[in-house]
Amino acid sequence: MRCSPWLKNSGYTETWETIRQEPFLFLTALKETMTSNSRIIFWSLCAIMLVFSCLFAGCTSVQSPPTPTPATLAPAGGSNSIAIKNFAFSPATLTIKTGTPVTWTNQDGAPHQIASDPGAPVAFKSESLANGASYQFTFTQAGTYSYYCTIHPSMKGTIIVQS
Repeated sequence: MRCSPWLKNSGYTETWETIRQEPFLFLTALKETMTSNSRIIFWSLCAIMLVFSCLFAGCTSVQSPPTPTPATLAPAGGSNSIAIKNFAFSPATLTIKTGTPVTWTNQDGAPHQIASDPGAPVAFKSESLANGASYQFTFTQAGTYSYYCTIHPSMKGTIIVQS
């Protein structure tokens, strides 16, 4: 069997048959022919790939949606508060009596805007609420009011107004 041009150039004169019988001999020949600069480049590229792999490993993580809090019944004629925190309304469902004002307070770093779903007994919509800002609406008509954040539509809540 003839010797490969690569093996001739490397100064290594074994035949392919010998390399096939002794696979680590090929790696030894490769190592001997690598210059110190090519080794530095090879290991540098390996290190860069490792760094990028670690950096981008968390990019595909999936956050679970926030767990809604159970419904809360408001005291008759009292005011109730809903916290906007961690991209969720807390409580997610609130049951109140007619004429009760409800106050939403943004406790997130991101802005939020509250709006009733189409078909609500009475429509309502807040301005964009920055961190610490509040919006109040008094429910004067009985019914179920589904609402959401217009900026983050996956954020949803419900107000149940009883007579």
